[in-house]
Amino acid sequence: MQSVFLYALIPFVTFILGGNVAKIRKPSDTWRSAIQHFTSGVVFAVVAIDLLPDIIKDHAPYEMTIGFSCGIILMLFIRAYAEKIEANHPNHEQATLPIALLGIVAVNVLVDGFLIGVSFVANEQTGQFLSLALGLEMFLLGLALSVSLSQTKLHWFSSSLIITLLAATVVISAVLSYLLIQFIPSSGITLIMAFGLASLIYLVTEELLREAHQLPDNAYITAAFFIGFLLFFIFSM
Repeated sequence: MQSVFLYALIPFVTFILGGNVAKIRKPSDTWRSAIQHFTSGVVFAVVAIDLLPDIIKDHAPYEMTIGFSCGIILMLFIRAYAEKIEANHPNHEQATLPIALLGIVAVNVLVDGFLIGVSFVANEQTGQFLSLALGLEMFLLGLALSVSLSQTKLHWFSSSLIITLLAATVVISAVLSYLLIQFIPSSGITLIMAFGLASLIYLVTEELLREAHQLPDNAYITAAFFIGFLLFFIFSM
């Protein structure tokens, strides 16, 4: 368990580092869009490389359908809740928390921690690699979240606290999943991974890219998505 804890600290630290970048220097709209495109590519690569093959290998279509459906329902519920709050404050301009993004990032962080714990049970070397790979993803996700929070009127201390709490979640999730995995049937693991699959796809398509496309865009910025995907793909090989 000590190895799980130590390696889970990698995404913990990288998320905090990425989450505080925008506080040092607020990025321009062009850089915001490029960061969100690049992060989307990396997250999409995590889906294609780490989640989909394992879900397909388990041959559990019913569990996959239930988990995926629950993930989508939760994402849509978070979005509806966020839109309701925004409707009650029609004159604000990103003055309050990006609730939908925060909720979806929280789910994503929980899933990342779960993957680390499960991978260490299967093979310690695999767990070590996945921790490093997710460390990159968490850095970029923290960076994208930092960019969104920088557009709000949130105090820097509150912003740092939110980022730190989210980062701590990956460590807690990794340790708990490592300890409890023996009590979870294989069908339950497939269900949780399918749930995470839905949340990651939603994060890319309905949050990161959706927000990025509201900013200045060009061929170079679009290419950042594919560069992020390719780099993570090569790193995983």
